[in-house]
Amino acid sequence: MSGVRYPPGWRIELLTKSHPRKRFCSGQSQVDTWLKQSALQSQSKHLSSTKVLLDAEDRLVGFYT
Repeated sequence: MSGVRYPPGWRIELLTKSHPRKRFCSGQSQVDTWLKQSALQSQSKHLSSTKVLLDAEDRLVGFYT
């Protein structure tokens, strides 16, 4: 991802069980529910891959699948 600059400490990682999904709120309940309940399961079945954007305090501030 050349050319993309994040604030210091921000990063993109592959979603893991340790990421704080429960606290994430996009404002769209269906999106939030999918991240919290289905994203890891779909990833483990090789149906999708979810990347998360974490801020410098390790808060999950965005994602894409």
